[in-house]
Order: sequence, then structure tokens, then C-alpha cells
Amino acid sequence: RHAQRAIECGLRDEQLGAVRAIQAWVAHFRLDLQGGYTYALEALEILKPGSFWWTKTAASCFYSLIMLGGFEHAGDLIRTFVASEPDPDTRLAYLESGFPLATLLAMSGMSGARHGCNQFIDRLTQVAAGVDPKDRGYLMLAMAWRTFYREPDPYRALEEAQEAAALFLESGNRQGFAGSLYMVGMALTDMEVTSGEEALREARKVALANGNIRHATMSHVQLGVNLAGQADAAKRAEARRISDAYRDQPQLGPPLVGAVNRILAEVSMAAGDRETAEAATLAALASYVSWPHYRMQVVPTAVALFLEQGRIAEARQLAEQTLAQIDEQGGLGICDVPVRLAVAQTRFADGDLEGGGSALQSALEQLRLRADRIKDTGMRESYLARPHHRRLIDLAREHDLRPF
Repeated sequence: RHAQRAIECGLRDEQLGAVRAIQAWVAHFRLDLQGGYTYALEALEILKPGSFWWTKTAASCFYSLIMLGGFEHAGDLIRTFVASEPDPDTRLAYLESGFPLATLLAMSGMSGARHGCNQFIDRLTQVAAGVDPKDRGYLMLAMAWRTFYREPDPYRALEEAQEAAALFLESGNRQGFAGSLYMVGMALTDMEVTSGEEALREARKVALANGNIRHATMSHVQLGVNLAGQADAAKRAEARRISDAYRDQPQLGPPLVGAVNRILAEVSMAAGDRETAEAATLAALASYVSWPHYRMQVVPTAVALFLEQGRIAEARQLAEQTLAQIDEQGGLGICDVPVRLAVAQTRFADGDLEGGGSALQSALEQLRLRADRIKDTGMRESYLARPHHRRLIDLAREHDLRPF
């Protein structure tokens, strides 16, 4: 309201751009993604590239691209942002805005995204060298997302996210702290699910206290993903309630809509409701068409469903296509092992024993690679006890392979 009054008083040029930038941030905090993107684009047209408010506003655009898609239209903005040389008083803003760009690159299926992500994090590291060490939280958070989605090292992703959280806490950055707790929760969910649940509940609590509806909603939905993967019926019931709360809200953007359908698919599979599970699985796959890393996390559920229904050719085609994407990207973090297991399962179901054995061996190698990097013994045991890892280990023993 105050911003609109200021505009009505005749603000022009950089003052107008700064107001539009503020409106963009407020809209994003409230999860008005399209509105925030519209304000941000207008601000970028007005403001000087590399200036403080231009740099801050770029973050709104990067978040919009993550939540709404349209990666193919981001090239000019990304190139301009990377090439800009921040002044000393703009370095913190550059790191803050660089984090969602690094996240976008980490999750992108675009050709050369791995190399681009690594190069850009090198750039963030250079910029971070010019700020107080306690203000490097966004650099560590960018590294955590890169590791989580691109590298075979879940424990390092956790360590980087925890370091980011400690830095945000030291510097008093509550928004960054909420975002880092979200990443801690995701990393822990992959290794120690109950600890992941605790971190995600705390992330949502902090985000709500900050008035950041976007982070609160993301943490709540990710909590649903965590709970859907637990064996406890009460946890799954809570996951179903979370899914129901958000499923009919397309304005949240395809990634969150896909996630709530993924939750519904998993709890429905566990409950034996195959009809609902299939509808939710197909909806999740459709939502994630522009987000391959998220889509790959739904593929094992889809494959299990199709195999149960005797749709072997369909299951194998989906699994093989997904594996080809992983290989094209040079391997991926959290997505890798479950997809390779799904490929092995579909090949065996299709009577391809040699191909199944090869995929099974590959899945085991990737599991060992990740497990051997987990420094905490209890967390390593918990990681290996995750349901898809246990299925992989059991399948290996059925085929006379030594898991470890």
C-alpha cells in the first residue's frame, strides 16, 4: 500500500525501480510468484545492471524461474548477472542473489548445467572473499544445493548446509537461517529421516516467525515428503493432510504442486490405493516436466506401480529414459541410486538378466560411493536402512552379489 502511494506521487527512474524491487520481494514472501516476477522484470528494466537494487531484484527473478519455470528465457539475465562486478557495498546482495541462481543451475537439466554450476560457484567464492567470513552463508548454502543434487556425497551436503545455518545465525540473518534449515532437513531426510523431520519442522517455525510464507510453505511440503516415507501410520496421515492442504493451489507453481502429488502417490501406495496412487504419480510427473531432478524422485514410485500392474514395457521405458538423463548429466546426487535400482528391477522383470545384473552392480557401486563418505556411523547405518537402499541390498543378495 505504501509503495503504491509512493508511485502515485510520481516516482521515476531508479526510485521507481527500487520500489518495484521491494514490491517483488514482498510478493515472493507472500507466495505471489507471478506478481513478484512481474514487479521484478519491471525493476530490472529500470535499474542499472550491477547496482544494489538491480542485484537484489535479480534474486526475485531467479526464484521465479525455480518455482514457475521458463529456464530457456533466463539466458540474458544470467549472463548479465554473472558478468556484473559488484561494488563493495553490493557484494552481500550479489551473494544473496547468486544463491538462487546456483540452485537453478544445480537443478537444471540444461546441457552444460553441471559445468555452469561449478563455474558460477567459483565466481561466488571470489566475491565472498571480499566480505566478512560470517556473511558467507549464502555461498555455503549454494554449495550445499550443488552437492545435494549434483554430487555423490550426501554427508558433505549436510555439512555445508549446517555451516550455512551457523553463519546465518552468527550474522543474524533470519531469512537465510530458515532457508538453510530447509536444506539441512532435505539432506537429513536422505540419511536420517527422523532428524530430517525435526529440522523441517524447525525451518517452518522460523519462516513463519519471519513472515516468510514462501519458505514456510516449502518447508511444510518437504515435511510432507519426509513423513510420507516413514512407516508410522500417524506420520503418513499427517503427510496426507499436508498434501490435501496444498494440492488445489496451482498458483504455488509446478514444483510444489508436483511435490504434493508425490506425497499423495506415496501414501496411497502404502495404503494399497493404487487408483489414487496412479493418478497422483502421473500428475507429479507432468508437473515436473521442466524439473528433471524432482521428476527423477517420482520415477521409482511410478516404476513400482507399473510393475505391479504388469506394465513392464512402460516401466522399463520410463526407467531407461531417466537413466539416460542421469548419464548425460554425468551422474546426479540424491536421484542416482533409486533410479538405477528401478532400471535393474525393470530389466529383470523384462527377462533381461544380463542387463539387470549390470544395472544392479552399478546401483550398488553408487550406493557404496555415497555410504562410504558418511562420517557418522549411526547416520551411515540409517542411510543404508532407507527402504529403497534396503530393497537394493536385498535384490543384490538374491542375485549373489555382495552389497558390502
